[in-house]
Amino acid sequence: MINIDIKSVYNYTNAEKNQLKRLRSKYGRKYQKLFGSSKKRVWYDGEQCSLRIKHNVVKSLLASSKFKCVYCGKRLIRSGKPVDHFLPNSIYPNQSFHPLNLLPSCDFCNSTLKKAFDPLVVYSKKYSKNIFSIVHPIIEDVDQHIFYTNNDRTILDIKRCTIEGLTSIEIFRLHTFEMQMQRINQHIIDTINPLTNDELIRLVNECATYQINQ
Repeated sequence: MINIDIKSVYNYTNAEKNQLKRLRSKYGRKYQKLFGSSKKRVWYDGEQCSLRIKHNVVKSLLASSKFKCVYCGKRLIRSGKPVDHFLPNSIYPNQSFHPLNLLPSCDFCNSTLKKAFDPLVVYSKKYSKNIFSIVHPIIEDVDQHIFYTNNDRTILDIKRCTIEGLTSIEIFRLHTFEMQMQRINQHIIDTINPLTNDELIRLVNECATYQINQ
C-alpha cells in the first residue's frame, strides 16, 4: 500500500458543493443507485456540471498517487475509471462524495479483491475520526502498519505488521508470490523508467476524462 498526502485531497468549490447538495436533494439516498435504461449512476445525472466534478476529482486522485493503485502500488492503466469508495456505496451512500472516501485503485484490487468489503469498525460524524479494520492510505500512515524487510519495500516483514496492516495484506493478497513479484517489477520500472511530470499529466488527463461538452 502507498500513502496519499492529506494535503493533496480534493477540495470541492462552493459551486461543486451546491451541485452535490442539489443531487442529494433531488434523489435522496437513491442518488447512488442505478437509474433508467442507461444504467448510469445518479452521481453523473447526465448533467455536464456533475460530470465536470467527477472529472476534476479523478484527475486529483490520479495525480496525488502518481498514477498508482493505493492498495497494490501498481501503475494504473489508461482504461476505466480507477476510483474506489473506501466505504462502499452500497452500504454508505451518504459518503459517496466525501473526498477522504475516494481513492485511486486498480480494477483488480477494487472489483475483484475488495468488492463491497466494509472496513468500518467505529463510526464518527467526522470522517477522519472513523476507525477502520484496514489501513486508510490518507488518514493513516501506511508505514506505521505495514513493514518490509528491505528498502525497496518489496518483501513484507509480516511479524512487525499491525492488526490493521495484516488485515489489509490479507484483503489485497499482498503476501502472495504474485503480488511480491508485482512489487518487484514495479520497483524496477520506477527505477529504470520513472514517470516524468509531463507523462504523469498526460496519463492523468487521458484516464480521467469524461464525456464533457465544452
